[in-house]
Amino acid sequence: MKRTLPILFLILTGWLMSWLLPSFKSPLTPVRSFMFYYDHPNDSVMNELKSVDLAIVAVHAFSKDQIQEIQASGTLVYGYTSLMQLENWNTAITTKVQDSDYATQNEQKIYVEEWDTYVMDVREAHYQQILLTKIKDEQQSKGIDGVFFDTADDLFHYFSDTPDHDSFLQAYESILKQVDELQLGIVQNRGFESYEARGKPYIDAILWENFDDQTLAESKWAQNWFYTLLKAHHQKTVRLLAEVRTDESEALSRNLGFPTFRKY
Repeated sequence: MKRTLPILFLILTGWLMSWLLPSFKSPLTPVRSFMFYYDHPNDSVMNELKSVDLAIVAVHAFSKDQIQEIQASGTLVYGYTSLMQLENWNTAITTKVQDSDYATQNEQKIYVEEWDTYVMDVREAHYQQILLTKIKDEQQSKGIDGVFFDTADDLFHYFSDTPDHDSFLQAYESILKQVDELQLGIVQNRGFESYEARGKPYIDAILWENFDDQTLAESKWAQNWFYTLLKAHHQKTVRLLAEVRTDESEALSRNLGFPTFRKY
């Protein structure tokens, strides 16, 4: 019962906000469904991608014709880009990186064991140029609608308690602004603190990866961000997307009216 009451309160709050809050502008407000696909597509996958409102893909694995075919069905196509971690599989990036592009702590590169990669220093103009060149040459050239920024959480995770935090936030905002100037939409994976601090003018949607009912019932941090983002979602200043991994989390997300993707 302890867990059920907070969840019911979350749902009730969501319904009330949808009725009471004024609406504004996010271009992704019409999105009701989305999916990810990071490999070369076959016919079955192409049909899946054409059935959703928003497809987040690894653009290098798709031809321009395939991107256009998906868009012709009314689907928006956003391209994956890792913001804070090196795309170690992408030779178009790894062959251009220099030592000064790596972020450091205690004069050591920051290794991310889970993904066998490194955190990058987005303050470096050289690395910013690498990211923007990738977005323009690999993604925008194929006619995508926007960019999906992953690994934004790392900005807060590694640097929030350091003297460099503000300079990282400034660099983060600079990258978002440059992408916005390309007239591309932006979806960000988590990174709630960075979004709140500098990202609001540029970001059209936030993905809550692993949106979890149990975490929401027990974590004050999650509850605080839930209410902040729920308010923005219902004001339509940003679209909140949910990636879920359990039946209970999926039910909660759909009851709240979030576009929901189930990861198995």
